Amino acid sequence: MTNMHYNGTSKVRVELAYLYELTRFGVKPGLDVMQKMMDALGHPENTFKSIHVTGTNGKGSTCAMMGSILREAGYRTALYTSPHLYAFNERIQIDRVPIADAMLAELVGEIRLICEQQDIHPTFFEFTTALAFYYFSRSDIDIAVIEVGMGGLHDATNVITPLVSVITNVGLDHTEYFGPTKQHVAKEKAGIIKEGVPVVIGEKDPEILEIFNVEAEKKHAKAIRVGDVVNAKLISAGLHGQEVDVRLRTPSRSPLSKGEKYAISSPHMRGGEVGSVRLPLLGSHQIENMKTAIATIATLLAPHPLPKRERGTTLCKSITAGIAKTQWEGRLQVISEDPRIIVDGAHNGDGANALAAFLQNIDNRDVLVLAAKKGKDISDMLMHVIPLFNRVIVTESSFMPEPAQHIAEKIRAMGKDVVIEMSPGKAYDLGRMLLSEHSAMVVTGSLYMVADVLAHIKQSEV
Repeated sequence: MTNMHYNGTSKVRVELAYLYELTRFGVKPGLDVMQKMMDALGHPENTFKSIHVTGTNGKGSTCAMMGSILREAGYRTALYTSPHLYAFNERIQIDRVPIADAMLAELVGEIRLICEQQDIHPTFFEFTTALAFYYFSRSDIDIAVIEVGMGGLHDATNVITPLVSVITNVGLDHTEYFGPTKQHVAKEKAGIIKEGVPVVIGEKDPEILEIFNVEAEKKHAKAIRVGDVVNAKLISAGLHGQEVDVRLRTPSRSPLSKGEKYAISSPHMRGGEVGSVRLPLLGSHQIENMKTAIATIATLLAPHPLPKRERGTTLCKSITAGIAKTQWEGRLQVISEDPRIIVDGAHNGDGANALAAFLQNIDNRDVLVLAAKKGKDISDMLMHVIPLFNRVIVTESSFMPEPAQHIAEKIRAMGKDVVIEMSPGKAYDLGRMLLSEHSAMVVTGSLYMVADVLAHIKQSEV
């Protein structure tokens, strides 16, 4: 697993080693084991309010932005995302504080014993999800933002009934599990739509929207298109972030609601100007993710007001402050300006296309450090990203890597020279050494490899 550098006490190292050993079970879509775990643990998933987020790309960034807005609004907010970059604890947070080593070790040990006693055999992700829910159930939280691991319908997180469901977008990923087309993927993601629970949708493709519309109708769930709630216009962009003009509006009709009215009625939420918002995350796709986050908060606080806290702020102010304070590493992250070095966890076709669009505004592109997770389709990376660079270094991540030799052969077939360096840290160092003056290097293709490189940089700075 990525960054299996066990921190903390020997107890937490032992329990994390047990958890990582569960990766041998691989991915097993389905909720039977998860339901058994929830039964055995007393149904922790029913003890806290939640937002449930799926999507091919952008769901992690969207979760981070929503969590930040909710914290600024005064709500004690839990966050469950995957994978982690540096330490396992990052996956399970409350108000941006990862679960403590002592608590992690205690709860893993407790859940492990219960599973052994009741002959339950979870996968790594099933156990981790149960752990997050168990921790949140024991904590004083107002709401949890829960990111789907993969898909939706059969994902371990899909035992919750949230206040709002969110679908960021649909692209081709994990097709070996869901089917070969976007329609297959969309049907799997539509599985998080629950009876009577509103669903916020960032996807724009009419054919895909109709799939969500049909499922929402079946579940008597109000479907809300992001564009019907939020407008955003780019003011300026640079390496330190983007300035975006954001406006909220109260839609009279939603194309996905079959003519039903949906009104934002919160006293803190009125149509009109939020104003200039500083978005620290780079790329036009992050503006779309921001819109989805804001539309979800609007949907959440209108029909489902959370417990009142001493906030002393309006929602618009919470949006502005929350977006500005969003932290989400490894996604178009600038780690050096001179030389210009950017790391990005683009790992599928849509991610590669978003990266390629961003790179059009970066001058003097020189070195690309590339890896991929085993079995990933890198055709969009080959077509749209690799031609933008003079030199390519191929490496392998510490978790489930596609063999570097396989990737290098495909790049050489394009007529480009390739260097193979098996260690991500050494590949990064080699790239810096080769980098021409006033030029740019990008590290991408696998979030696991990006995590390895970021860990290497941190260790080098010590």
